Amino acid sequence: MRIAYLLHFNDDVESGVWKKVLGQVRIWTKLGANVTVYVVTRISGKAVETLEDSLPQVRIFPYAGAFSRLRAWSLAVNAIEVDRHQVVYWRHDLLYPAVVKLALIKPVFIEVNTNDAVEFCLTKDARCFYHLATRKLAFSLASGIVLVSHELKSILPERIVGRLPIAVIGNGVDLDSIRPLPPPRNEQPRLVFLGSTNQPWQGVDELLTLAMLFPNWHVDVIGPKPSLGEKSPPNVHFHGFLRRAEYEAILARADVAIGPLGSYRKALNEASPLKVREYLAYGLPVIIGCKDTDFLEGAPFILELPNQEGSVERNRDQIEQFVLGWMGKRVPREAVLHLDIKVKEEKRLKFLLEVVKNARSAREVLR
Repeated sequence: MRIAYLLHFNDDVESGVWKKVLGQVRIWTKLGANVTVYVVTRISGKAVETLEDSLPQVRIFPYAGAFSRLRAWSLAVNAIEVDRHQVVYWRHDLLYPAVVKLALIKPVFIEVNTNDAVEFCLTKDARCFYHLATRKLAFSLASGIVLVSHELKSILPERIVGRLPIAVIGNGVDLDSIRPLPPPRNEQPRLVFLGSTNQPWQGVDELLTLAMLFPNWHVDVIGPKPSLGEKSPPNVHFHGFLRRAEYEAILARADVAIGPLGSYRKALNEASPLKVREYLAYGLPVIIGCKDTDFLEGAPFILELPNQEGSVERNRDQIEQFVLGWMGKRVPREAVLHLDIKVKEEKRLKFLLEVVKNARSAREVLR
């Protein structure tokens, strides 16, 4: 099967999203699929070269403004047509006219990673209103939908659920590429947080509250920087952006890792965060502010806080007990084997194949 992977991407190759794409393409290729990634992006210069070097089967379609963005999407879709791909796997984004055209001639599968109706509208602007006006059309054009959590099914338009094939596949991690870290021997707890800038649902403010509640604990923050006017306790160290080779040593010193603590800000109670999977692959226990799709019944190495504002402060005793209880310990690898990307991507590719085979146009698509 020839698969076109289509996405809008403006981040670094070290981001969790790009690592996920690389892993998906690698596993699909091993399973016999022919995959090319089509990236619409505003990055330029050396960043484009780095993106191209990270994956041989990638085609870049850059843009600089609104008009050139429309043109970039059209060029990407035209390239998919010329390259004669049988299936399109689209990481959900704004619906562009070129994508509508594509969905009318090829099976398009949509991967939904968030509550788009909320996240796209954290700022009530033209982008928000356009998305709300077109999202039903986007989903109605799909041949199938892949969700990273069960809860996301509730945000789909009602007429879609029950009519379209839907698979729930939580995010995975490449366990082969991550070696579990030995437990540290800290006298006082050390916590670590991996994240990105300008994503309020990650809950950096809640993390700073945690640091203030436990002034003797050390907290390393990798990725985000403190907001203007935001008071940072002296026990918090903001490292800024680091690559895996650089932040691995920081993870090795940590007793416990922190996942998203502000999921309530995008009206989500369940998620499968990429960074949580990376923590667990390294063997770090995790504190998270919502349910995890792959551990809905809970796990001794995951402290699930109530998904509401101020949860850190209200659950201080529970946090302290969890952190102190996990000092000098690591999560057993056998407890997270089901998170392996090979398990996830075999399931995903099987879903694509089954839907295409059962589609009315299957004979045409697969010939």
